[in-house]
Amino acid sequence: AIKDGRPIVALARIDHPDGMVWVWTGIGTLNYDGQQWQGLGILGTVMPLSASMETVITDFELRLAGVPAEATELLNANVRGRPAEIWLATLDTHMDVVPDPVLVGNGVMDFQTLEVSDDGDCVISITIIGGLWTLDQALNQAWTTEEQIKIYPGDTGLDFIPSLVNKTVNWTKDP
Repeated sequence: AIKDGRPIVALARIDHPDGMVWVWTGIGTLNYDGQQWQGLGILGTVMPLSASMETVITDFELRLAGVPAEATELLNANVRGRPAEIWLATLDTHMDVVPDPVLVGNGVMDFQTLEVSDDGDCVISITIIGGLWTLDQALNQAWTTEEQIKIYPGDTGLDFIPSLVNKTVNWTKDP
């Protein structure tokens, strides 16, 4: 949970073609959830691309500034359609993540861009399209009558499902 007065950080898990990447917006390595999250410090930012009171689904952009030119070879890999997740977390006095971080964005990566300034500084950006892609995923759940009754006591509607399987329904116009 996000706690008052504690440092807030962003955690990002990126399914990059070269391998899974775990990064956070602090400095150094953060051990959390069995992984070593690499700190991006002030060079890394996570920001929403759009926001309004009515928007529930938000696209995000991950930015990494100060990238050495030779490291930009990572852009050769196509990230389009690969998943990424972003959490907000707080840290305790020992720099450990306080359970449980809040998932603020998940989606599929769309594209990555590279900006190179005149002095040679590079900025890599990855756009993450959030939300609606999850509508294409099938639910991993099957309800039983017992589960239905736990949530809605007295509802026996699922008892009729077996009688509807392979039932022929003749549609006719009323006279």
